[in-house]
Amino acid sequence: MSYSFTGIAYFLGFLATGLLANRFFLYWQRGKNTLSKALCLFVSIFGLFMLIGAIGGLFFADNFEILKLVTILSVFIQSFAIATLGYIVVYMKIP
Repeated sequence: MSYSFTGIAYFLGFLATGLLANRFFLYWQRGKNTLSKALCLFVSIFGLFMLIGAIGGLFFADNFEILKLVTILSVFIQSFAIATLGYIVVYMKIP
């Protein structure tokens, strides 16, 4: 069983985005405003992307079929994260 450096990097990124998502969640619970809710959603979705990449890179580095599935899921999840980021930009320009 081989591990990839990409899987390790995605796992460390998942830990960092998990902490950031927790912080934004606490801001959202304290402030109850739309911007903190959208930032919490964006970072949580991005953390999910990092988790899927970490699982694929750490445990299935040799399996081509699962890596193709991980790539498709990653692009699908990233599209939701980028759509949320687009909402944040539009909300900050036009509240």
